[in-house]
Amino acid sequence: MTTNPFSRQEQDLSARKYSRADRKLRRTGWLMVLPSLLHIGLWTAIPVVVTFYLAFTNYNVFSAPTWVGIDNFVEIAQDPVFRKATWNTVVYTFWTVPVSMGIALVIAVALNQGLRFQKWYRTAFFLPQVTATVAIAMVWLWIFNPQQGLLNAFLGMFGIPGQVWLADPQWALWSVILVGAWQGIGIKMLIYIAALQNVDESSTRPPRSTAPPPCASSSRSRSRCSSPRRSSSS
Repeated sequence: MTTNPFSRQEQDLSARKYSRADRKLRRTGWLMVLPSLLHIGLWTAIPVVVTFYLAFTNYNVFSAPTWVGIDNFVEIAQDPVFRKATWNTVVYTFWTVPVSMGIALVIAVALNQGLRFQKWYRTAFFLPQVTATVAIAMVWLWIFNPQQGLLNAFLGMFGIPGQVWLADPQWALWSVILVGAWQGIGIKMLIYIAALQNVDESSTRPPRSTAPPPCASSSRSRSRCSSPRRSSSS
């Protein structure tokens, strides 16, 4: 059996062309991601490493850092302000992550039922996610204003005294939680809606019974069901 001597050369030539194209494509890809890699390296990776090192030293910017080991961690663990801040962070995270995800799931299921104007509802819930943080802060500062705020005015309609929401330790954390959950619930809802729309409708419908009716199992049972029963008195 004779083979074409040019076929092997053509295959080698095409392989070299593809390898050159692959190398060029890889170089182009690395050049495209190079700015992002430099940004992550300079402003994220290096600061994290340096901060981790400085945590074990005594450093005040004006003098060289001196190694102190875990003394900084021991000191901060005994600080009541640090413990209070840690507890506030845990409470804030609980209400703005798992609880907010549950609320977003309920909203997503409700807005996936084919309601009228559901696109407007979705837009209204997602709008805080794309609104500038400065604008959101200004709006909520007006809502929480103790003198002319919308929230105190609403409570005054029912005879409830107003509060200094952002200055009172009893209400400041809950006010911040409310704003954080309100702003982040839109993106969670959008993710849940996208997942719900990929669910097959047949899997959410109730199962249908395929068993035959009692009177259709056999000819004898059909005749027995079709014939009226005689009463015992007759």
